Amino acid sequence: MSGELVRQNHLVSRKPPVPEQLLISPRRALRYFPPETATADALGIAEADDRFKYYLKSDAAGKRIRASEWICSHLAELVHLAAPACAVIELQNKQRVFGSRRVAGAGSVIDARDYLMTPSEARDNKIGIKGLGLALSSIYAFDMFIYNVDRHAGNYLSVPDGEIIRLYAFDFSRALFYNWPLIGFPCPDTTTRETFTYLRNVHGFYLEEAENTLDKLGIIDTRLIEDIIRRMPEEWLGPDILPPILEWWSSSRREERIMSLREGLRDGSLV
Repeated sequence: MSGELVRQNHLVSRKPPVPEQLLISPRRALRYFPPETATADALGIAEADDRFKYYLKSDAAGKRIRASEWICSHLAELVHLAAPACAVIELQNKQRVFGSRRVAGAGSVIDARDYLMTPSEARDNKIGIKGLGLALSSIYAFDMFIYNVDRHAGNYLSVPDGEIIRLYAFDFSRALFYNWPLIGFPCPDTTTRETFTYLRNVHGFYLEEAENTLDKLGIIDTRLIEDIIRRMPEEWLGPDILPPILEWWSSSRREERIMSLREGLRDGSLV
């Protein structure tokens, strides 16, 4: 009887997590794999307790890589760009890092490069990427807004889905806080601009689609940004940068940035 009471009391004392705790609670890394390609801020791959695999990123050279990845990945979702789901991953040493979920069915980097670099009309009977020029124009406008200097053909994913191939953009480690505060736009000799120059010549540039992305960025409320930041570990950003980023987002400087980018896309100076 006493053992039964102890067991019941133990069950009663365990309270389930509330929804908010589930949102901010990190996924625990169960297994770790070395990085497939060595880069400055890539830690490797982890299988987490949700049974998905994640590509891990940490901060590097004093740059807030984890915060940039987290905020930009969620911003991409808000403006309807396809990007891999992300999560906070807690390693066995209790370090909390950024995790980009592995996309099931994604082709290799070589596959993605092939689809990106080959004109649609030259693919014969191969499966094409539906609306590729439209998607690339939207991603480019987004990259320019967040000052991403390192968008290249190797950080796109191509995922076969029936008769089309879906395109995902990933890797925002060289954006946002990597160049904070956001002043001006990536120069023509940056990887982002040089890569898009080629892609534009192959697949076209669709101004209306790019401007639609800017329109979406223009209506994102500061409260949404604050919610995104609240759901990541405090140490990823630090108290010194939180007030400035929220103040910037709510100020006329964000609107002016969008306006300047829109003008540059229209007159061709930023394309």
